[in-house]
Amino acid sequence: MRHRPPSAGSIVPTARTTKRVNRVRSQLKSQQWQTRTRLATPLFKPPSARESAPKPFGSTNMKIHVSTVSPESAVTSIRRGSSSLILRQRIVTGLAGGSLAAKARYRCLVSEIQCFGCGALVPEGTGPVHAYMLAAPGCWALYGSLQQWKGALTGNDALSTAQRAVDSYAAQHATNPDRRNRQSVAVHLMSLCASIEHGVSGARLRTRIGDWTHRDYPLLVPRPAAYPVTVRDVIDAGERSRAAVIDDWAISTWAAWSLHHGVLRDWLAALAGPTA
Repeated sequence: MRHRPPSAGSIVPTARTTKRVNRVRSQLKSQQWQTRTRLATPLFKPPSARESAPKPFGSTNMKIHVSTVSPESAVTSIRRGSSSLILRQRIVTGLAGGSLAAKARYRCLVSEIQCFGCGALVPEGTGPVHAYMLAAPGCWALYGSLQQWKGALTGNDALSTAQRAVDSYAAQHATNPDRRNRQSVAVHLMSLCASIEHGVSGARLRTRIGDWTHRDYPLLVPRPAAYPVTVRDVIDAGERSRAAVIDDWAISTWAAWSLHHGVLRDWLAALAGPTA
């Protein structure tokens, strides 16, 4: 192709103009290439064979903080057949102090067993237990966690609510044939009877129980096969509804011992009868 000389009035591009045009063309080509690359890149990158391979337990980098689990935390239960062992995934508060925004939440797995006394599902582990009321360490720990809440109760029904909690827990742990445990079960069942059927106040019952204690009581058999409400239900209830759950705990425990109601009422009547 033969080069034509520029006609009159035409603009001859200078070296500077040519350089700018070439730079713009280079930028346009670069943008077009980036656009094609983005469109060709999949939105989801499948994991490699190394990443998708199963890892043995304990090889993860996630830190698991095992701590005392709050009973009011969220629970996801994974039941395996009829086994009493349950793995529960909970969200627990990691920091005790500071503002709510500063509190960290951790995930942990807590294994649970069935208490051989009351049948409640309680955290598995070792720890202190009662001297004669046979209970799993986790069950005794749950009951112990109620003490601060009971001590903070106020109002006319505060002592009655606290006494019903004591009576219900003791009556549901009746597997030990020891004299002290037979005495405990009988006395606390009579206390439930006086509270539920006769309306005796908790303050009055605390003085009466001392008069009932120093006696020998026979073993009450058969024992209830199960209890519809246990200390676990009380712990899981919020603080506002906990007193109502304790009332249900007491009433259902007394009802579970229905085969022995006649004997217990006779014992109560023989001890001068309840007075409000």
